[in-house]
Amino acid sequence: MIVRNRSWKKAAATLAALTLSIGLTAAPAIAATAVDSTPTPAPTVTIANPAALGLNVGKLDADPVIRNSTIGYYEYIGAKGAVAWFDAVRSDPQKAQYLKLGDTDSATSLDNALKAALSIKRGNLLRVADNNFPGRSALKVDHTVNAMAQTAADWMNANGKMQHQNGDATEAGDYYAAGQNIAWGYANPFLGWYTKEKALYDLGVRDFSKVGHYTNLTSSDFTLTGFGWSGSYSAQNFAAPADPSSNPGVDVDAYIASLTRYKFLAEHYTGEQPSEPDDGDRVPVYRLYNKYTGMHHYTVDASERDGLVELGWKDEGTSFTVSSNGYPVYRLYNPYDPKGLHHYTMSREEADKMVRDGWRDEGIGWYVPKDGSLPVYRLYNQYSGEHLFTTNFGEYESAAEAGWIQESVAWIAFK
Repeated sequence: MIVRNRSWKKAAATLAALTLSIGLTAAPAIAATAVDSTPTPAPTVTIANPAALGLNVGKLDADPVIRNSTIGYYEYIGAKGAVAWFDAVRSDPQKAQYLKLGDTDSATSLDNALKAALSIKRGNLLRVADNNFPGRSALKVDHTVNAMAQTAADWMNANGKMQHQNGDATEAGDYYAAGQNIAWGYANPFLGWYTKEKALYDLGVRDFSKVGHYTNLTSSDFTLTGFGWSGSYSAQNFAAPADPSSNPGVDVDAYIASLTRYKFLAEHYTGEQPSEPDDGDRVPVYRLYNKYTGMHHYTVDASERDGLVELGWKDEGTSFTVSSNGYPVYRLYNPYDPKGLHHYTMSREEADKMVRDGWRDEGIGWYVPKDGSLPVYRLYNQYSGEHLFTTNFGEYESAAEAGWIQESVAWIAFK
């Protein structure tokens, strides 16, 4: 397992110089010095003028390769800087060959983009709670910086080696400073980037080559980030906007909600632009727990909840809030499981497969709103066969430590 880091910073006077720090070599941390005494010109990348890109915002791309990748998502939401970055990469024969749009191992697949978003959330928990730098705010997602991190991860995976590139956001837009952490072989790269290096920092180590990942993650210079997962390689990019008021970034949960919604629309594309249902009334989903079987059950039916409580189930209150109208979540029941196992999914394909495997289709359990903002996370217990659903990211993390398999985001609820 390997980790490396790098940082760039524009000179306040010239806005063209770089301070370069590369992992595994001694170099000053980004916060320690403003600029080299002998400035190095910033490398240039030719990017199409974002204003000239005719994006059909709110329209799904007819090309399935584009539609099922993050380029399709960026087109859909009108993230012109991110689309321009990908256009520049795709127009360069040397760079285009490593970009495998939407492939299972590509950082541009929608599943891996969600995985990366959860990694940003994981890193933010560490950043905000860090005792060496109290008061740090959570990093926001920048779509251009995110696109750069995705291409960085894809490059490493395609070439089978660790190397910093596509990390200097000052090449791609109006950013003042930039940094990048990369890793190989870590299921959770923050074990190397944060946990190991914070221990060194706590002992007084300040050498950027030894604690640079940690200081990148906790730097007050950086307010924006992006993340890419490709195979066993990961890249997290950091940036500081030249004008924070014009580029505040996107809250991570809002990004997750937007990406999850787009993924559902892309998966259900039939050749016509989908019509989106209006949100209805807010409806609570109750969560119950059976201490004898260890099973959880979810229902919008208050009478079903009350009946289960009478049978000895524990009422754990409202798990999340959904809608009386929206996108359907299917409810299934395993009649062969003595514990009364149920499952819930937005995927009609998954539901149909489970029915073929012997599960009973119990219809629509509830509807999720098109304008929800609260991610509901899904976990799987391979020993009991149960799926757990929670809006609590801390529970999502602790359950994984207890052996549950994290299965990303199930759907988006009302906050």
